Amino acid sequence: MLDFDCPFYDPLLSFRFVEHSEPMSEEFCFWKYKEGIYLDNRQVYETACCEGKAVDGLEQLPITDIMNKLKTEFSSWTFVAPDTFDGDKCGSFRVFMTSQAVRLNCYGMSGYDMNLLM
Repeated sequence: MLDFDCPFYDPLLSFRFVEHSEPMSEEFCFWKYKEGIYLDNRQVYETACCEGKAVDGLEQLPITDIMNKLKTEFSSWTFVAPDTFDGDKCGSFRVFMTSQAVRLNCYGMSGYDMNLLM
């Protein structure tokens, strides 16, 4: 679903999520490097995704488009403004966004629903 870098994402994991039947909690972080830029992923994670600070070398993300995609994909969930989607028995997730990074904290969600975030 989201079209930018996730340095900690292994595409094979998404298949394991689908097969996992128990609810899980997970954190997903996304950002996009500018062409030809390579930075320390841990430092980018801490600065952009945790502290919410700008990082030289990262692209600007289409934040409005991303939020609209989330609202469309999870339209049956309750959007608890400004940042939480509540799926009742399906779990919930929180969204943290800056102009350069997106962090999704998932709680008690199925693998299938987590895959929708990808």
